[in-house]
Order: sequence, then structure tokens, then C-alpha cells
Amino acid sequence: LHVDEFLHAGTKEFDDKVLTHIHNVFKVGSTEEKKMKYVGINIKQDQNGINIDQNDYISSLKYINLEETEMSNDKLTPKEITKLKSAVGQMSWVAKQTRPDLCIDVLTLSVNSNKMIRKLKCLEDFSVKFPKFENFENIKLVLYSDASYANLPDGV
Repeated sequence: LHVDEFLHAGTKEFDDKVLTHIHNVFKVGSTEEKKMKYVGINIKQDQNGINIDQNDYISSLKYINLEETEMSNDKLTPKEITKLKSAVGQMSWVAKQTRPDLCIDVLTLSVNSNKMIRKLKCLEDFSVKFPKFENFENIKLVLYSDASYANLPDGV
């Protein structure tokens, strides 16, 4: 469950046993299947499994233009620090969601953000694949929640 959205993948049996009950308890608006965008992530399901990517988001990333300090030993200006933090935040989100291959680069990133954006953009059709499961004997369900749940004044 994400805020007021429910994202799932499963068999017809899962639909019958689990989703039917969810639909009886909660008001469900629209549903999408096979291909959708969910919180900025493109999700595509086919007979071989599920692929997720953020290619649209990655293509929208902008290179950072730093002032004269880029080539000198001077400290970054407050404006440059803000630009850098924004770029690192954007790349961190991508690395955590769909590009685990970049986690170390984002972690060690300091002032070389443009190199990182080039690396993100160089693989335009990169996706994470979740293969179709044939055997359900050893499947584990892993759930996690947003640590900021219900922290707004109205409890949402």
C-alpha cells in the first residue's frame, strides 16, 4: 500500500484469494495492468516477468553548471552547494529505486556530479527485471514502510 495506492503482482489465485478481500474492505478506484507509471517508475509486465525503470526521469536530469570554483581549489558557493545537493538527491533516488549498480557511485559522489549524470544517461534502456516465478515453495514476502507515515498535522 502506498498512501492510497496498492501495487501488486501475482497469479489468478492471488487475485481471487487476496485482492477480492481487499476490494471488499477498501474503496478501489482505477486499476492498471501490464504497463504503468507508478511514483515516477515505469513498470512493464510480460510473460517473462516484470521490468522497472526510470528512463523518463533520467532523461529529464540536467547537468549542473558550477561557477569559477569548479576548476579551482576554492570552496563551493552556497548556490553551488544547493545545486550539488539537488543533483545528488536525484541520483540517489534513481540508484535506490532502479539502478543499484550506481549506489556506490552516489555514495562517494562529491563534486563530480556531471560524470554521474552522464553514466545514468548512457544506458537509456536500463531496467531491473523480476523474473516470473515457476516454484512458489521458497518465496518470502518482504514488506517495508515509509518512516514518515502519518507525520502530517492531519494524520495523513
